[in-house]
Amino acid sequence: IVRNQIVRHRRDLFSPRALRRLAALGHMRREAASVDSIRVLRDFIAWEPRSLLRERARVILARMENEIDGLRLGRGREPA
Repeated sequence: IVRNQIVRHRRDLFSPRALRRLAALGHMRREAASVDSIRVLRDFIAWEPRSLLRERARVILARMENEIDGLRLGRGREPA
C-alpha cells in the first residue's frame, strides 16, 4: 500500500493540475532521501512552469541531497 502511494505521489508531480503537484511535493517533503527521489525532483524542477512550485521542489531537493551526502560521509547515523 505504501509503495503504491509513493508511486501515485510521484506521478502526481507531473499532473496538469497545480494543486495536485503541490500536494505531491508535500508528500515528497516527508519522504526519506533516495537517489530515485532526487532524480524525480530534478526532472520536476526542469519541467515545472510555476516558479513557486519549482522553488519548493528545490528546497526539498537540497534537503535530500544533504541527507544523502551526510550518509555517504558517515554523518547522520546514531552512535553505537
